Amino acid sequence: MKVQPNIALQTWQLLFGIVDDMREHALTRHSRKEVATFQELTISQQHMIKAVIHLTIDAPEGVTLKALADRLQLSSGATSAMVEVLVRKRLLERSPCPLDRRAVRIRTTDTCRRLVAEGCRYFTERTVAFLEALPETERSSLLEVLKEFHRSVSTHQLETEIR
Repeated sequence: MKVQPNIALQTWQLLFGIVDDMREHALTRHSRKEVATFQELTISQQHMIKAVIHLTIDAPEGVTLKALADRLQLSSGATSAMVEVLVRKRLLERSPCPLDRRAVRIRTTDTCRRLVAEGCRYFTERTVAFLEALPETERSSLLEVLKEFHRSVSTHQLETEIR
């Protein structure tokens, strides 16, 4: 079935709008300074924080600059510069690597972990409130549609990277 471009436009605008609105509302729970810190983050910096969070699940002591650069597909120089910015913002911290004195481990700060956890709690609360108002069949359908859309986007990205 052919989909009109305006329907596709409305769909992605709605998805982005939901996330943007939830982020805005989540920020109201924080101090002005914390809000300013997060609003000043670039998308690349947000991706770096997300990558550090995911990489430190298996390495809570922190990740190496090389591992982080590889994950983000950036040069070590670009990664180092971005880490430095986030260290100055007190969202990331460096610590010496016990096995190699020349290397450092990078991880999120307590403040960053707290702010991310609070944001996740808010997103979960809002999503639960919305989903509880839906009949079970609509909940299941919505979840399946979103999973399929995510798979489609992820598969397309992977195919693009391979080319």
